[in-house]
Amino acid sequence: MRISKETYEKLNELLKTYFESNAQADNFAYNLNFHYLNKMGDIYHHSFAHAFPSDIFADGLSDLMLKLGARPIRIGFPSYDKDYGRDVKALFADNVKMLEGIRELVKETIDVADMNDDIEVKIFLEDSILHNVLAFLKQSEEWLDAANYLTVDDL
Repeated sequence: MRISKETYEKLNELLKTYFESNAQADNFAYNLNFHYLNKMGDIYHHSFAHAFPSDIFADGLSDLMLKLGARPIRIGFPSYDKDYGRDVKALFADNVKMLEGIRELVKETIDVADMNDDIEVKIFLEDSILHNVLAFLKQSEEWLDAANYLTVDDL
């Protein structure tokens, strides 16, 4: 393995968080669709929820780990079954919290990689936070902002 044990453990924690975020985002999408916000649900599901297990997040990270001789581990996570009803403000507020959590964990992982001279991981995650995490966080904030101004029927 060409990375430190500490970095390896943080990467697996981050990988878990990406898959957990997919489960949580799927629940958000299911809520939107179930409560007759189909257009918003489809947009959210296909452009947002599907990104977490893809090359953008989880698959890209696991590919990097394998290139560095580290075996990714699929750590279990809780189920997500919260029913938001038609409260899109609460749903998108939780979506923002989810992305803020990802951002913080990526920053922590960058710090661990930096302290352990795992430069490839540091560079990969710095690129990820700039191009992916912040873009998804910004989109999440825009949806929350729209939910504060638009009616449920507008969405």
